[in-house]
Amino acid sequence: MPQKHLQRAQRALQSEHPLPALNELRRAWIVAPSRELATLVELLASHFDRALPEIPGKGRAMRDAWLDTAMHRRSHDLGLLLDALSRSTIPLLRKQFVELAAFAPDPRIAKPVLRVAMSYNSSEARAMQTAAYRLVAKSGDGRVLDAPITDESEEQDRFQKYCKKLEHPPALETKLTSIVGLLKQEIETLLAGPPSSAETLVHSDGDSERDAFLTDITRAPEDDGARQVYADWLQEQGDPQGLFIAMQYKALRSGKQSGKERKAERDAIREHGDSWVRPLDSVVDKPQFERGLFAGGRIHFSTEAQRASLLDHPLWNLVTTIDGCNESKLLLHCAQHSLRNLHSPDAQTIAAISKLPAPLPLAQLKSHLFDREKAEATFARTRRRYQDDHDKQMQEHAVSDIEHWRSIAKVGSLQALRVLDIETVYFRDDMDAADFDWLFESKLMRQLEALTIRNRANLLDLASFSAVLERTSLRRLTLAGYPKDFYNSPNYMNHANTACHVRWELDSMGTTLHMDWPFYRGELRRSWNGGRDMRDLLRGYLAGFARLRKGQVRPLKIVYTKNKSKVDLKRFAEVGAMIKGYFSPIELP
Repeated sequence: MPQKHLQRAQRALQSEHPLPALNELRRAWIVAPSRELATLVELLASHFDRALPEIPGKGRAMRDAWLDTAMHRRSHDLGLLLDALSRSTIPLLRKQFVELAAFAPDPRIAKPVLRVAMSYNSSEARAMQTAAYRLVAKSGDGRVLDAPITDESEEQDRFQKYCKKLEHPPALETKLTSIVGLLKQEIETLLAGPPSSAETLVHSDGDSERDAFLTDITRAPEDDGARQVYADWLQEQGDPQGLFIAMQYKALRSGKQSGKERKAERDAIREHGDSWVRPLDSVVDKPQFERGLFAGGRIHFSTEAQRASLLDHPLWNLVTTIDGCNESKLLLHCAQHSLRNLHSPDAQTIAAISKLPAPLPLAQLKSHLFDREKAEATFARTRRRYQDDHDKQMQEHAVSDIEHWRSIAKVGSLQALRVLDIETVYFRDDMDAADFDWLFESKLMRQLEALTIRNRANLLDLASFSAVLERTSLRRLTLAGYPKDFYNSPNYMNHANTACHVRWELDSMGTTLHMDWPFYRGELRRSWNGGRDMRDLLRGYLAGFARLRKGQVRPLKIVYTKNKSKVDLKRFAEVGAMIKGYFSPIELP
């Protein structure tokens, strides 16, 4: 109900805390987007606009300053960001509109965005205007429907297409008329006085209690009690994150979730996830949550200002999963706290993590292996065709990753590591287990439970890798390859443009073959580089199994990747004929 937000805003104004008052008014408008509440938000926001300095500079300097300000997602900065749009170029405007879409819905957004976007009338502005329409639709301000945004019927139709879910503002509820009138008087009294200093306004949040809870939690990330006390306090404040924390703890205790509960969790993350990660949301993509709080995602720093202001933020202490990060300092920091799952192509940083003095909780690791010597041998056969790619790879990998991996294999601080996933870069076409003797004979191998090796478009010798299971403590060995023919794949030229794959999972109980698009569509065509198709790849793998010692026959289960196409039983019969004699029994899907 908007009434509780309006009452909180009134108390905040009476306590001379205009910033929490602005946030409560904005929340009230989101619940009931009437014209009167939109006016209150705009009135109180003008108190900040007149006190805070404008975004300085022109060109690149202005762009960097604008992005550095926007990354904090602070409601009191929104007026400054919108005012600076008039100094932007068309390409920058498109990026700025995307950044503004990360803010919570606000009645201040739609009008200035449309005013700037419609000041351009050229084909190159079309993509920027599309971004503007999407932003306006997300802002939820139905006042833009009062009049056409342009005289051109085609462009007006395009605007209405993107904003078809917008509705005209509802009338203000009669019971709210009194408190809205009182709030308007208090804001006008505030505006009649002298402007407050910028420092006073920014630090008048009055949210010290929330900060105290988060400080306790980040100091002891594994303490469930502190999180649950915080959840109770949030629910008392009417904050949806309180219910979200309780929801995730319920699933953790029961070990299961209903479909309805999973949907509620996804909806909560989609609606509130960015705000729950702030101020890190400007560098975190697809945030993940555990026990109700931020726990990781893909991390990318774009500016030095982001590094300076965010690298030391205490919320990083809670991170358990990183799906990629371009800042080695942050990886080293997170590894010393809660990080358990890391995907990073930077073997040098992982080697540095392994040399930290204390044992770390890191349990799963995914990375790349670039062996310069083997890459040179591969490129020697294709240098003329792939000269540019060769030069780029050799420049980027001045030092072979293999030396870093030898250091990682000594374990060091990685005593909890149990799952390892390695993707090779430009290895030879028929890689076998001997290429990984540095790993199989290492101290690290004695503690691993699961190992995945991906050889991109090339084969792996199943016979030699299968023998590894017999002399190690591995529970599962996964080998993945991709046929060198994008052309016959229905994935070719789609949004992903990804190749098909064949993935073998070997364990003590048998073998599982995972196939993605096993036999394509229609007549097979050779790709321009004469690469293998999926059948060639299967024959190559089976030739390796033929070299296994006599009498060793493993059971096989074939799995067809879901949600790709209809299963073709004739194709599976063909697969069965190819592998007959190599495995027994064979289980088809």
